[in-house]
Amino acid sequence: WLGVFKKVLVNPIILATLFGIILGLFQLSMPMFVDRTLKIIGGVALPMALFLIGASISVTDIKKHVIGALTANLFKLIILPLTGYCFIRMFQVPTGYWLPCLILLAAPSGTVTYIMAVELEGDPELAVTNVSVSTLVSGLTYIFWLSLGSKGFTL
Repeated sequence: WLGVFKKVLVNPIILATLFGIILGLFQLSMPMFVDRTLKIIGGVALPMALFLIGASISVTDIKKHVIGALTANLFKLIILPLTGYCFIRMFQVPTGYWLPCLILLAAPSGTVTYIMAVELEGDPELAVTNVSVSTLVSGLTYIFWLSLGSKGFTL
């Protein structure tokens, strides 16, 4: 566990996130040349990650990890938004706030899942399958959750 904890602490994704939080908390901004450079890199990062995921997936991997991916996606696309829905109802959150919350809770697994699985020596095949399945299925679950919200947010 100590080895994994150390890898998480020095992971560039985690460090960049913490750095961004610190900048936001202290209302600091990065120098213009750094900001522009990161915007260029950021524009390439998502397509590159999706390309790597697509190149890594195979039918064998999907069959091998179908139960794990379905379980993870049941939690990510159904249980997590349902829990958020219950809290939104319980605390009577105004419309302007619950919609972004619901969209984020119902979002498919991020491409960073695959990158972290590789970096932390996890199961990249499962991560690829999970990201692929959640991206495919999220179209249907988004429709469900957003239609629920458009009907006054009642089941």
